[in-house]
Amino acid sequence: VASNCGANPVWLEVAAAARARGLAVIAIVSLDHAGSRAALHADGASLLTTADIVIDNLGEAGDASIDVPGVGTRMGPTSSVTGAAIIQAIAVEAAARAAAAGAEPAVFTSSNIAGGDERNASVIARYRGRVRAL
Repeated sequence: VASNCGANPVWLEVAAAARARGLAVIAIVSLDHAGSRAALHADGASLLTTADIVIDNLGEAGDASIDVPGVGTRMGPTSSVTGAAIIQAIAVEAAARAAAAGAEPAVFTSSNIAGGDERNASVIARYRGRVRAL
C-alpha cells in the first residue's frame, strides 16, 4: 500500500484486510510525514506500525514540493513518481531473483516490439485460471 502520510483510512483498511488474509503488508510512505504527530489516524493507527515492511519514498510532509507564488499552498506531489519508481524497482528485483532461482517470471512485453503480443498471450494463458482480470 502507498500513502504518503501513512494514515489514510482507506489504505489502513486495505492493510488490515491483507493482514487478516495472512498476507505480508508492504507500505510505501514518507517517513518524514508518517512520523509526524499530524499524520496519525484518529485511532492512532499508522502504516508505520501496521506494515511488515516500510519503504521511505523520501517525500515531504503534505506531499507538496513547490511553492507557487499567488497560489497560497504548496503543490507538486512527488509520491506518485517515487512510488511508481519504487514499485518498478521491486518488480525488477523480484524477476531477477526468480530467474536466478531457475523460475520463469511472468513479465509482460511491450506490444510495440516484435513478438510482444505473442509473449504476452503466453503469459495470459499461463495465469488466466488464477487471475480473473485476464
